[in-house]
Amino acid sequence: MPADAVDVGPDVGPLVGVVRASTGRRVLAHVIDLLLVAVVALAVGLGTAALPGNLSPSLVLSAAIAFVLAQLAALSLRGRTGGRLLLQLRTVDDLTALPARPGHLIRQLTQSFRPFRLLTADLRHGRDPISPMLGTAGQSGLTPPSSPTAPVGQAKAESVVGAARAAGDVRPSVGIVLESGERYQIDRSLVIGRNPVDPVVGADRPLLAWPDLSRRLSKTHVLLEWSGNVLWVTDLNSLTGTTLVTAGGDRQRLVAGVRTGAPMGSLIICGGRSVKVVPHG
Repeated sequence: MPADAVDVGPDVGPLVGVVRASTGRRVLAHVIDLLLVAVVALAVGLGTAALPGNLSPSLVLSAAIAFVLAQLAALSLRGRTGGRLLLQLRTVDDLTALPARPGHLIRQLTQSFRPFRLLTADLRHGRDPISPMLGTAGQSGLTPPSSPTAPVGQAKAESVVGAARAAGDVRPSVGIVLESGERYQIDRSLVIGRNPVDPVVGADRPLLAWPDLSRRLSKTHVLLEWSGNVLWVTDLNSLTGTTLVTAGGDRQRLVAGVRTGAPMGSLIICGGRSVKVVPHG
C-alpha cells in the first residue's frame, strides 16, 4: 500500500476495506483528464483545419465542452473519468460509497462549507466501494409485504391503533422505504438489524430482520420510534454506526443510545444499507 494511501477502516459503514488513493495519484488523474480534453480539442482542430477560419475555433470549443460534460456525467454515474479509469481509481460519496449526484459535485466545487465530501478509492489496493452496493441493491432477501404499504408488526399495530381509537387519540403512522423498494409503515416503533432482538427485555416491539451478506448491518442495529409527528432514530451501539442525511444533504453521525429526529425525506444510513423516511399511506 502506498505510504499516503489510507485504509478507511471497519468503522465507516460502506467504506469497509476501501483504500483511499494517494494525493499523487489523485492529482495525476486530474492531469490526465485535462490532457484528454486537450487531445480532443487538438484532434477536432486538425480535422476542421480546412474549414473557414471562423468555424474551426467554434467547433474546437464545442468539442472540448462536450467532452468535459461527458466526463462529468461519467463521474456522476460511475465515479470514473478518463484519468480515473486509466489509474484504476473511483470517486464516491464518503458516506454512501456511491457515485456523487451532479448537485453534490457542484456543491463540492463551489462551496467552502461542504457537508458532502468525496473520496477517491484506489482499486488496485482495496475493495471497489460500489461493488457491494450494486450487488445487493434489490436483493435484500426480504419478503415483499402483501400490500404496498403493509404495516410492520401488523397484529401488534392493529391492537395499538384499536386502543387509540377507543381513547380518541389516533396517531398517523410514518412510512419507510428500503433501498430495495419495499415499503413499510411504523405505527409505534421498529427495531432493524440482520437478526434483531429488542434491547429492552419484555418490550416486545416489532422487529425487521434485514439480511445483509456484507455484515455491515449489525445484528441489532437501529431503533425507530414514531411519536405522532417525529420519527426518532436511535443507534443501538452498532458496529458500523448510523448516519442521518436530510433531504438538503446535511449529515449527522448519530451518537449511540441518543435519540435523534429524522425529518421527512431523510435517509437513515445503517452500515451500508439505507432507509428513506416518507409520509404514511
